[in-house]
Amino acid sequence: MQRLASFLGIFVLTTATVAHQAAAQQQAQAPPAASVVSGTVIDVTTQEPLAKVLLRMVADEPQGVQIYTVQTDAEGKFSIREIVPGRYWMGVYRNGFVFADRTAGGSIQRGGVIDVGPGQTLDDLVLGMQAAAVITGRVLDEDGEPEEGLTVEAVRFRSFGGARELLAEGHTLTNDNGEYRIYGLAQGGYYVRVNLNSTNGGESKRGLFGQHSGYVDTYYPNVHDAAQASLLRITSKAEATCIDFQMVRTKTLSMSGQIVDGTGQPATGGSLALLDRSKADQRSRPRRMVVRRGGKFEAAGLVPGSYRLEAMVSSRDGSDFALYDFELADRSIENLVIPAQPTFRAVGSVVIEGDYDKEASPSQALAVLEPAGVHDMRVSLGRGNPNDQIVFTGLAPDSYRVRGPQLDSLYLKSATYNGRDAMAEAVRVEDGGGEFEIVLSANGARVDGQVVRDGEGISGAWVALIPEVTQRNDLRKFASTDQYGVFAFSGIAPGRYKIFAWENMEASFGRDPKVLAEVADQGVRVELKEGDAKRVTPKLIESEQ
Repeated sequence: MQRLASFLGIFVLTTATVAHQAAAQQQAQAPPAASVVSGTVIDVTTQEPLAKVLLRMVADEPQGVQIYTVQTDAEGKFSIREIVPGRYWMGVYRNGFVFADRTAGGSIQRGGVIDVGPGQTLDDLVLGMQAAAVITGRVLDEDGEPEEGLTVEAVRFRSFGGARELLAEGHTLTNDNGEYRIYGLAQGGYYVRVNLNSTNGGESKRGLFGQHSGYVDTYYPNVHDAAQASLLRITSKAEATCIDFQMVRTKTLSMSGQIVDGTGQPATGGSLALLDRSKADQRSRPRRMVVRRGGKFEAAGLVPGSYRLEAMVSSRDGSDFALYDFELADRSIENLVIPAQPTFRAVGSVVIEGDYDKEASPSQALAVLEPAGVHDMRVSLGRGNPNDQIVFTGLAPDSYRVRGPQLDSLYLKSATYNGRDAMAEAVRVEDGGGEFEIVLSANGARVDGQVVRDGEGISGAWVALIPEVTQRNDLRKFASTDQYGVFAFSGIAPGRYKIFAWENMEASFGRDPKVLAEVADQGVRVELKEGDAKRVTPKLIESEQ
């Protein structure tokens, strides 16, 4: 009996222990408490609430697909419940309005990042919008008759890879009266152009192949060079009217030819991109064309200048690549034969130092192989398994640099190709020419901080981490502050940096190096070593009124 009692006591104790452990495990595995986000959307000009505004919260981190949508009521109020805690991007949309350029009620500016904690209730958000600006006008031909079906764009300079490029913020087609109306624009400065490169409309107006005159891209007021174009500064609720064009035919050139494979056989089809390389500090949008059966191609309506032709074509043995640089001066080029070469892949080893969760971003590239030319748009994403092999595909013989992955948790520590430093200099890569050795590190530095004005956190501010000396664009990092003005960068390579903060993305002019040079003295310097964790308070660079 005593033995039975002892057994029962042990059994009860064991059962209680197991039950306690099970409860603890269940509690540990329980999902975090859901959260609530609510607030009001207002017109920052009138301070009146806005009804029928669509709000969309999208997960900003790899925490699974989480999207929440809601619409404001007649009083401009909204509420999103049962939110999985995490970091989200908040978008705000309404016909005739855009996100406010300035903070509304000290809360969310231009949508932006929101950090939501477990069980947290954010019930005091105020999101601002402002009436959108509009640009209108007409496009006429040289005889004053309306031009229908041409693409008109409102464009701004953006910076990519150290080169400036005009990108469209809004576009539309002209109607049968030659009229156009570009709406939904935020306040700011724009150039307006008729884009003959656009696939939306206009290619047929360039001029027929074999002719020596036609239309070319035209900027307001009727100039062909963006450097001579007038900058329109428009504000909220403003309508820039009578921005008219009268298209004039100009001298144009043409180019035609055939792409063949290594055996001299014509390509069986493919695509071609033609890039204008005339301006060293600006990058043009490529003009895309089809390579027809027999490898034939033709391009009309070209102006004198320097060009690069890139073609990816099909051959009997697979996929081939052609690269050809040429000049157009006074005469067209006809019946050119361009040899293509088979694409190939390059392999190597990749080692990751430190504690890295490869499951966090399994589909992300671990490194990027970037052609040396600033105008060249070809890159190859290196994929593979950490501490194993890395593979770059779709390569053509050329000079390349290795750049780091777009991952917050890793930075590129070293990269060599046949023993040569492939980070500091461009290395020639050819089929079977060698292998890469790449080292990534999970021990990068971390910087966080807060952007404030008058002691209050500024939400939606645009923060940039820029290396002081190196031109490696992959070391640059950008972030948007959350509802408290807080930002964070991680996976930073050791070195010296400057941190800049603007009121919004538009104020930073899209990472333009010329803008960075103008505000160089307003950046906060920070020197980082591997594993450092530092906190900074960058100076807010005010937007122009």
